Amino acid sequence: MNSENKLKAITLNESLIQSSPHPFALLVSKDIDKKNVMGVSWYSFASLKPGKMIFILSEKSYTSKLLKMGSYVSLCVPKESVKDIALSCSHTSGRDIDKVAKFGIDLVAGEDEKAWMIKESNVAWVLKINDKIHIDDHNLFVAVIISCHGDGTNEGLRAFEGYKRLDTI
Repeated sequence: MNSENKLKAITLNESLIQSSPHPFALLVSKDIDKKNVMGVSWYSFASLKPGKMIFILSEKSYTSKLLKMGSYVSLCVPKESVKDIALSCSHTSGRDIDKVAKFGIDLVAGEDEKAWMIKESNVAWVLKINDKIHIDDHNLFVAVIISCHGDGTNEGLRAFEGYKRLDTI
């Protein structure tokens, strides 16, 4: 065996960079007086019958706190046209600022205004949280898919280089 092709031990952060691109979406939740947008990559379909998705958030995140108060969210795969906004949402906490206002995010209502979606998304799911599983310093949320929305394209953003940049594939 050629030793140059041998796998070597790397750090977890290096593995994130080397395994990119990763899925990327914006999770839209609601507080009493504002909506919050958070970048997420740890999400997946969990079931198709019934339609369910899972996503994982840090227990310390503002969005985790909001999801304890309300049960509807949307998971939106943003388009390239909002790449800079999406990246800003991923690197900024909504705990002390209104990201929707600060970054000029256009939202559209879904499901009787129980959930809001990013207007510039190629696909968005309205979800109702029905379970939460605590995993070390994170929470895994299980949600029923209430509705699916799309624009007929496949130009959503993906995370590259350990979530340093967003781009389409």
